[in-house]
Amino acid sequence: MRLASGTVVGGYVVDRLLGAGGMGAVYLARHPRMDRQVALKILEELSDTDAKMRRNFAREATLAASLDHPNIVPVYDHSRPDEPRLWIAMKYVAGQDASVLLRQQGPLALTRAAQLISDIAAGLDYAHRAGVLHRDVKPANMLVEVGADGRERALVTDFGIARAVDHTVTMSGIMASFAYTAPERFLGLAADQRADVYSLGCSLYELLTGCTPFKYAEQSTMVAAHLTAEPPRCTGARPDLPGGLDKVIARALAKRPDDRFARCGELAAQVSELARSQHASTVRARQTTSPQQVGRRQLLIGAGVLAPIATVGAAIPFLLRDNLSSPNSATQPATPTAPFTYRNVLDTPIMVTHCSFNRDGTQVAGYKRIWDVRTRRITDEFSHPVLAWSSDGAYVALENSGAPVTRTSDRGPIGATLAGDDNDQEVAAFSPDGALLATGGRGAGTGHAVRLWSPSTGQPAGRLTGHSDRVRAIAFKPNSTLLATGGDDQTVRLWDVKTRRPVGLPLGHRAAVLSLAFSPDGETLAVVAGYDLQLWRLDGRAPDITATEVEYLEDSRSSSYRAATFSPDGSALVAVGDKMRLWDTRTWKPIGPAVKELGRRSVAASPDGTLLAAGGDFGVTMWTLTLPE
Repeated sequence: MRLASGTVVGGYVVDRLLGAGGMGAVYLARHPRMDRQVALKILEELSDTDAKMRRNFAREATLAASLDHPNIVPVYDHSRPDEPRLWIAMKYVAGQDASVLLRQQGPLALTRAAQLISDIAAGLDYAHRAGVLHRDVKPANMLVEVGADGRERALVTDFGIARAVDHTVTMSGIMASFAYTAPERFLGLAADQRADVYSLGCSLYELLTGCTPFKYAEQSTMVAAHLTAEPPRCTGARPDLPGGLDKVIARALAKRPDDRFARCGELAAQVSELARSQHASTVRARQTTSPQQVGRRQLLIGAGVLAPIATVGAAIPFLLRDNLSSPNSATQPATPTAPFTYRNVLDTPIMVTHCSFNRDGTQVAGYKRIWDVRTRRITDEFSHPVLAWSSDGAYVALENSGAPVTRTSDRGPIGATLAGDDNDQEVAAFSPDGALLATGGRGAGTGHAVRLWSPSTGQPAGRLTGHSDRVRAIAFKPNSTLLATGGDDQTVRLWDVKTRRPVGLPLGHRAAVLSLAFSPDGETLAVVAGYDLQLWRLDGRAPDITATEVEYLEDSRSSSYRAATFSPDGSALVAVGDKMRLWDTRTWKPIGPAVKELGRRSVAASPDGTLLAAGGDFGVTMWTLTLPE
């Protein structure tokens, strides 16, 4: 039975249904006294169980509440044995579980799957060290959220139905999903952390291929396959995957626990190493490919969630290197459907979620590093990742560095020291005139306010309050004092930073807002919310601005995008994510086919529009984009 809005369970007021499964449903709820949103899981199918089962559930939920790890969804509260319903109150994570991502987007790229599995493995290994098994590891119990920096993070959920390793009570017949269950559990043998390793291996196989390793309609046949059948080769379903992955999954799915990885982290480490090797091989292959000559029309891609010359949390595919041609290019026709060619790579130790150029385009920033564009040498390195670079190149905004602004000349912090929850700076944008810096983040200590700063002094210059959750995206309208902000409360808000007041009503969306970009004339606002692209037409001047939704953009609702931006002349719009798509803004028709490319998280264009830097897995790649005439 589904609960109506306003129903009170354990002191929590139900708002709306988030999702339902075989054992019950999850609701968005709020505790009036604590004023905190939670994900309230009601285990409807277990509510009529006996007193012993209720005591076991309460014990296990208490164990889950003791787990404190960034890759585990925190449990705040749970039902008592004498309550009519069994329930767990958990942190509300604005995102989707991995099974939903599979249904919407299909099998994941190896680099993306490796990152998600690494996150989940970290959470599971922490729980195992605390003496707690999960016992139901599967994609549906892996929540994926996108941080304000555009970086994906996976969290394990449903530890509330796990049990302590040294307890003898079992719930395997009810709690586990057969498609992911280790053989020893079907046989009633003792299970340890290696049973979760087995389930994680099954989940990895599904993330990469789109189906479980042993897919049978009859449960008895599926159980028999877990007990006796050899694991299928993932390269049979995905020939593009490295052959070494078959050995990794075979070891994770070994019938005997002693033959498996001892820890989830060991499995994740080998998958990550294969992903790095595949990426390096792809880069080397692109370096040896001779590009073809095509007609020229430069498209600068920049802005997005950060500064005008800066960044978007996005993915960009292979872009054509400028002024290069093959030896016989004069006799070769242009290739309008594939105008993308690799240029070079700037290595970093981890994923680059923001990148930006200096004002003359001679340097590029990615992660904590600054490179000389011509020589590709590191010329400087900051203590924290660079979020935005001011248009005059004098200042940068760093991620959670303890200071709102940093000088580029000597890397010196400007302004008062920020600490604790006040040190919350995950997205940033400098105003067009350079007089203000706008920053946002999780908002734990700032009430989800967007904060304004003076770049020259680092002193506070105002607060814009109105968002009720994390701020993920910030963009200034060109040559204006209008600022757009968006985030996890699924709204875009417009502000006049001159008066520090909101402009018009919030623009509602169906999911968290990940990216914002204004057209050069400021008349169109592109919004990526929940991986879909939404356009708004803005009319009037502040404070009398009206926004009208643009409905006729083809292929904008494919759940594939992470960010969007416009060309500097306003003639084209680009959206990127799991694929890249270009549109002609005069007709709003796609320019060429979409290109599928995963693993990129940020992009920035040089001021003259001839170079492009795309940050993502293992570094910053340099590209040029040329469109056919």
